[in-house]
Amino acid sequence: MFKLYLNSDNLIEFNGATDVAAIPQVPITGATVTASLYDDAADAWIMAEEFVLSEDEAAAQVTLSVFGVPKVTVAIGDVVRIAQDDGTHHQTTIAAGSTTTTLVLAAGLASAASKGKPVKLLSKALGVDTLRLDRVIPFELGEQVSVDQDDGTKHITTVSDRDLSTNEIVLADVTTALVSVGNLVAQKIGADVTMTQYGTPAANDNTWGYRGTIADTHAGLKLGQRVRAVINFNGGAGLQREEYLYGRVQNGGA
Repeated sequence: MFKLYLNSDNLIEFNGATDVAAIPQVPITGATVTASLYDDAADAWIMAEEFVLSEDEAAAQVTLSVFGVPKVTVAIGDVVRIAQDDGTHHQTTIAAGSTTTTLVLAAGLASAASKGKPVKLLSKALGVDTLRLDRVIPFELGEQVSVDQDDGTKHITTVSDRDLSTNEIVLADVTTALVSVGNLVAQKIGADVTMTQYGTPAANDNTWGYRGTIADTHAGLKLGQRVRAVINFNGGAGLQREEYLYGRVQNGGA
């Protein structure tokens, strides 16, 4: 646990970085390294959703009658999985024409599915701006959020609207990749901090590493806040990773 002092410059430092796939271990040098700060108490996750077939549906059927769609905003390209009567599951995407009582599939059912069979939402499509969270929305309008996407990237944007009755947030910028159920949506605190290499790199030596300064003017820090610092290493192909440090904001004087 590290300390962050409000109204004061703070040094963030991570000792060493080695290629864990190499034997013996070798240091990662010349990497691009940044620290991203998050409010550790404001994490939310993409809500798991399940609809239910309201009618018996035959094999190859494309338009399904369902209960439950009004709970969420269904978008073209969302990935769903339907339980079928033969024990298999049919996975496809949502096509145009879905309503509050029907889901239109990009590919029809592989076999019949009876009334009452579940239809599960697996991922939200790329290019959507509305996400439903699994908890009461911890984000205010205009706050910066980071959405974990399925391609390993983080989508950084702000909250432009929210609906407390459905736990849905509207993003200022649409997603750029699929976002699966269970993916993290976190409140990002200010801009990334650039970290530079110090010391002489050597395996199994903690006298070198990467460090950067969290300025006294860093936006979004609040007294008593629990902060998660995500250290992002990019040393090229096969040398990318995240490390985590945790701290709390304390009074550093005006």
